[in-house]
Amino acid sequence: MSHFPILVAAQDEQELAAKLLPFHEYECTGFEEYLEFVPADMDKLTDDYIKYATNCTFDEFTKEEGYDKVDGVYGHYTNPNKKWDWWVVGGRWKDRVFCGDTAIIGDLDIPAIRAAEQLNAEGRWLDFVSAFGDLYAVGIFALRFAFPVLRFLKQDPRKGWEWLDKVKKPGTDGKSPHFDFSVEPGDWRGRYIERQGGALTWAMVTPEGEWVQQADMGWWAMYSNYDRKYARRFWRELEQMDPGQQVYVVDCHI
Repeated sequence: MSHFPILVAAQDEQELAAKLLPFHEYECTGFEEYLEFVPADMDKLTDDYIKYATNCTFDEFTKEEGYDKVDGVYGHYTNPNKKWDWWVVGGRWKDRVFCGDTAIIGDLDIPAIRAAEQLNAEGRWLDFVSAFGDLYAVGIFALRFAFPVLRFLKQDPRKGWEWLDKVKKPGTDGKSPHFDFSVEPGDWRGRYIERQGGALTWAMVTPEGEWVQQADMGWWAMYSNYDRKYARRFWRELEQMDPGQQVYVVDCHI
């Protein structure tokens, strides 16, 4: 499971809850708003019935497995826009983005905050290079090319990490480039600063209620569908908000 911070434009906590509701994960929240019926993969469902059902009809089996039957079609209800299963204001990011976890846009010096974020990200990159070494940092960048080649050759991509382990500086045992410094394969200084210093939060909900995000968050902080344009969109949204707009920092869990 993963935690991630988001910024939500809302004037009070009642509006905050309403802005977040369209993105709930029904399977965990049980909220019935914003649900859609998704038909089942009947080939897989039939195979599962043949393999696992004991002394029950097909309808009984599908009901036990959590499927519904609507107009003769098997499937399940879900929220296709699900992003969180629970949330709390501040949470793990309490006072780390704004003091008090809420702010009025007109009170923020947005250019100064943006510059500070980029400076902090550059400092974290330098800390990573200092800990693991220059050659290791070059190797991290090279992984973006090594992984596809290894897959093409039908080799285990983990061989790339094995090579990197041989060139890292002594004394790094127990440290992780990902968990300690948020460094990803293919990173280089500019890309890292863009991602880590590019925006204050992983995602945001705009005054119009649109969810905008850096990437799809999965379990254990693993993500996919990274959007390199997110940071520019994040700052543009802040700059265009009404000076009286209130924003909340929210800790989301998925």
